[in-house]
Amino acid sequence: MLRLNIRAGEIAVHDSRLVRIEACLDDGRVTVQDLATAEMSDLPLASLQARSSIEIGSPVDGHLEASRSTKDIPWQRASTREQALTALFDGSGPWGERAQGIAKSYGITKRTLYRWLALYRDVAVTSSLIPRPCGVPVGARRLDATREALVNTVIERKYLSRARPTIEEIVRIVNQRCIEEGYKSISRNAIRARIRKLDPRTRTRTRYGAKAAHSKHAITPGSFPVERVLQSVQIDHALADVIVVDERDRLAIGRPWITLCIDVFCRGVLGFYVTLDPPAVTSIGMCLTHACLPKEPWLRARGLGHLHWPLSGMPEVLRADNGKDFRGEPLRRGCREHHIKLDFRPMATPHFGGHIERLIGTMMGRIHLLPGTTFANPRERKGYKESIHFLGVRTAQA
Repeated sequence: MLRLNIRAGEIAVHDSRLVRIEACLDDGRVTVQDLATAEMSDLPLASLQARSSIEIGSPVDGHLEASRSTKDIPWQRASTREQALTALFDGSGPWGERAQGIAKSYGITKRTLYRWLALYRDVAVTSSLIPRPCGVPVGARRLDATREALVNTVIERKYLSRARPTIEEIVRIVNQRCIEEGYKSISRNAIRARIRKLDPRTRTRTRYGAKAAHSKHAITPGSFPVERVLQSVQIDHALADVIVVDERDRLAIGRPWITLCIDVFCRGVLGFYVTLDPPAVTSIGMCLTHACLPKEPWLRARGLGHLHWPLSGMPEVLRADNGKDFRGEPLRRGCREHHIKLDFRPMATPHFGGHIERLIGTMMGRIHLLPGTTFANPRERKGYKESIHFLGVRTAQA
């Protein structure tokens, strides 16, 4: 524990400020002088604290041990400065001579030592002596009020619109306006910094709409508890990102539709159905039939008897989106016939069907590895060499 000697001339700390004890009073109080303001006051003895105990060495402020990490360098420099001030307080002799000698031993000027002393008098803690970075503070804005208003106006009227212009287009518009008004041009980084400061949800809502903003930024708390297999099953359709061709001429027929259902408890695929027809109640019926029946006969018929697919059975709850094929009367009657509860997620809330949506996304990623894939969008097909299996006729004709 640090010791404080109660005597006249001793330097102490009161409320993070340096004070000098001038006199000791009989009622357990002391008269002190604030070293920063020179004000005199009487304080309780218990309110005073000893200064940090630092071993006085002779390290130079700009030369630290090589073993120190980069993160420790500012703190070590502050500690070195505090050592210099401690030597100044605890030394003997005239103040000016002491300051001159300490400044010389630490390789600094007397003025620099007094500058550290001014910082330390205000807040007598080591962190007050941490070197401050030079230059413009991070996040500071250097545009004048006129150009600042111009940039904000262009961002509000042009960037935050459904036209969704790029940042490069906003830079061009801003500098065109500057030329017209006779102002100095504004850098691209300055404009980008102001766009980054925009509220993300507001930016998405104004550029892409409320639905996109809710989907991207809305908080979705809570959980979806399921206690057993077949308690909750999700079902949905997806258009596969691959082109099917005929067996003989290899001419393109179209992209197939896949209907999938997943058990939420074990995250296993319960059943699926592939067809070239658009989604309909028939696809749902075939997928549910495949989900309910044992898979062993289906696997043996396709020469896959060595595989094990143990999932099968009647779901307790079938959850789907609000497509007209799921909302149709045939599916309602079928679920009622077999005592399956049919549940629909709220409108425009795809996260309520997150398990089946994630399964579809994973499956599409695997499909993109097949020859003849269309990928998720046409831009991803750039430079893609299609398989000979899909373009045999055109290659032969060429």
